[in-house]
Amino acid sequence: MEQLSELLQRVQWWQQGVIDDEGHPRSTPRMGPGVQAPDLLDVLDLCLATGARTSEVFALQWQDIREEEGRMLCSLNGTLVYARGAGLHRQGYTKTGAAGARSVWLPMWAQATVERMSKDRGCRTELLFPSGTGGYRYPNNVRRQWRVARHAAGAPYDEDGVGRFDWVEFRTLRRTVATLIKNHGSLEDAAVQLVTRRRR
Repeated sequence: MEQLSELLQRVQWWQQGVIDDEGHPRSTPRMGPGVQAPDLLDVLDLCLATGARTSEVFALQWQDIREEEGRMLCSLNGTLVYARGAGLHRQGYTKTGAAGARSVWLPMWAQATVERMSKDRGCRTELLFPSGTGGYRYPNNVRRQWRVARHAAGAPYDEDGVGRFDWVEFRTLRRTVATLIKNHGSLEDAAVQLVTRRRR
């Protein structure tokens, strides 16, 4: 868990331009407004809070999030798939079929993420994580961003140029959640264990 906290803190530094793609401190701030890959950690928040695949998180629509008595319930009921000739589209069931549909209560830190996203973006599209043009977003694109970010976060590197966090993939984070569920009994209890790694 301490490694996860450090990883996400250093990824945030990379986003803000404090460190470059090789993990070196920048002598001058990165030019331009905002941060790079600005919603990368938001994607990670939803993956960690729900144990969902990136293709399932990118299929989330605002209508899949509803409030009940001050809490947020997230319904995972679809996934993004690519079909030759049809491109990327949303199918109305998860990778494991209709049986994979589930609803999970978001922990408070993930609820805060969703609330901020709603305020920042104003629910201008039906998707939580749309592409730059408002359509569906290729999961492979965010995986490429994650490879760069985790490599930057993993400096200093070993003699082969491998960073400390190069092994951490999205499916690694899903396994982390699965292990916590096994140890703590439920996704909700497991999510509580992740609260210590919050960076904002």
